[in-house]
Amino acid sequence: MSMPRVPILVILGATGSGKSRLAIELAHRFSGEIISADSMQVYKGLDIVTAKVTPVERKAAPHHMLDIVDPLTNFSVIDFRNMALPIIDNLLARRKLPIVVGGTNYYIESLLWEILITDPKEPSMQVNSSATNSSTSIENRSDDRYNVQDRLNDSDDDDDETAPKKLKFDARIYDGSNEELHQKLMKIDPEMAFKLHPNNRRKVIR
Repeated sequence: MSMPRVPILVILGATGSGKSRLAIELAHRFSGEIISADSMQVYKGLDIVTAKVTPVERKAAPHHMLDIVDPLTNFSVIDFRNMALPIIDNLLARRKLPIVVGGTNYYIESLLWEILITDPKEPSMQVNSSATNSSTSIENRSDDRYNVQDRLNDSDDDDDETAPKKLKFDARIYDGSNEELHQKLMKIDPEMAFKLHPNNRRKVIR
């Protein structure tokens, strides 16, 4: 008789809605580990502004994808996916329940639907059970890719004839937050959205 498959649990909601508390309770009850899917909580520090779980809460259940890169490092949804998928595979192999928790939709979507993955040939990262010791390799890969992407984007600027139209379009959307603008881009051009960090506001608007 084959063993039943271990499911993957996703808890999605707004900040302050009780996601972390629920995730910890479920991790206790069903032998699970928590994977944060928040585009800001991957950065070291910023605990208060990102409503990050406290050290006490982290001790209550294993947490992954928290405090893994420096705040000044570019970190994309592709970087997140490449780190998180091996963690999920590791948990499933150990018969642990992966509990994905977050408020960044496209981070969660990158784990659930292969159609959103734009670079299948890019190798996944090797991660240990804590997944918090790989920040150096992530930082190097992120910086290299973004330097190349920035050069490519800068080389195809609009000419002077289109500048007035471009400025008019920008003015209408400047009021949105970085994440709101990035989510709009995700609906219009998912492939380009995957390549741009939400905080790269100028490139997202362009």
